[in-house]
Amino acid sequence: MTNDALLRQPADALPAFLASAEKLGMWSTARRLGHYGSSLYADVPLRGKRMLDIGGGNGVFSLYAAASGAARVICLEPETDGSSAGMRETFSRVALDIGAPNVEMRPCFMEEFSAEPSSFDVVLIHNSINHFDEPACIAFQKDPAARAKYRSMFETIDHWLAPGGHLLLADCSSRSLYSALGVRNPFMPDIEWHKHQPPEAWEGLLNQLGYSRCCLRWTSPNTFGKLGVALLSNRLGGYVTLGHFRLHMVKAAAGARA
Repeated sequence: MTNDALLRQPADALPAFLASAEKLGMWSTARRLGHYGSSLYADVPLRGKRMLDIGGGNGVFSLYAAASGAARVICLEPETDGSSAGMRETFSRVALDIGAPNVEMRPCFMEEFSAEPSSFDVVLIHNSINHFDEPACIAFQKDPAARAKYRSMFETIDHWLAPGGHLLLADCSSRSLYSALGVRNPFMPDIEWHKHQPPEAWEGLLNQLGYSRCCLRWTSPNTFGKLGVALLSNRLGGYVTLGHFRLHMVKAAAGARA
């Protein structure tokens, strides 16, 4: 599908995707998926853009981007290889339902993927950054070797991202009211807080590579809807609820780097 064809996509492509995703069990409800997806991509241009989704799980946010007019989307998810083949089938079914041949899922790790320089305009890392190298993520702030591993991985991503491109990173922070108290988070009881890092850790590393912050926002529980976003999508709200952040970084434009 060409960019021109994508720009002529029906205006109902996103609603059709939300309905299909709910029907096939990719998200609890279309309304909640629409709410979260619009918040996730709020200030990220998608229409006509090329996107890479690293560790995309069931691929729901790759499909969301495709339904929003992205020109091409590749979702990397190694767990679709073998035992989770049903997840890939659901992904393909939703892509077919919404008429989006411009999105594909590849069952591979980031280290197994290759692309030409500046192949993408947007890179999404949604709830997967700690899985890149779990021991290194745990030791990130204390071990220079761990930070070097992550820097090397971000340098690879930087190679793929076009100048002026957008890097969107969402994850849980290791710092929250519940991690400080040493108790389970009632909103996210299964999170292993010590395996994560605060957004400042990733921002500092990306600053070294010439990226600048566009936006840091904290995630309000989806069940709270728009009122929750208004009241809780800030550092304090995140600290006492999900402890989940959304960091939007922008790569320097061509010629702007030292």
